[in-house]
Amino acid sequence: HRDLHSFPTRRSSDLFELVKPEVVHGNHRFDFLLKDKSGDPFYLEVKSVTYVENGIAEFPDAVTDRGKRHAQALQALVETGFQAGILFVVQRSDANSFQPMWERDPKFGKALVNAHQAGVQVWCITTRISKTNMTYKEEIPVNLQPI
Repeated sequence: HRDLHSFPTRRSSDLFELVKPEVVHGNHRFDFLLKDKSGDPFYLEVKSVTYVENGIAEFPDAVTDRGKRHAQALQALVETGFQAGILFVVQRSDANSFQPMWERDPKFGKALVNAHQAGVQVWCITTRISKTNMTYKEEIPVNLQPI
């Protein structure tokens, strides 16, 4: 997490600068506070994804009340005028799309969809992992349609 200087967006010209890791806002701790090119704050939560089946990365692989609360808190931030996003990082290179694991945790899936509809940005990237490092591979599509 700590060397996050910019991450992929739908508009490649959007770059974010790290302001502070593990920032508290209200009753929630988010992974990063970033700022955009205009200096406006952007709250980012990063979720690690390890489950991939048939090329589809899914999160969470266990019920995550904390993840649901993070999505809801980011939604509340966006609804009060802040920018926020969730970056799903697939800890492997064989995924070509991402979706919530609806059958495992439908409450998280619903919270993520609601947050996205309110304006929380959602991205997913894949990585290459070796014995010594993890590197960015590519951004993959996010499917938030309930099954």
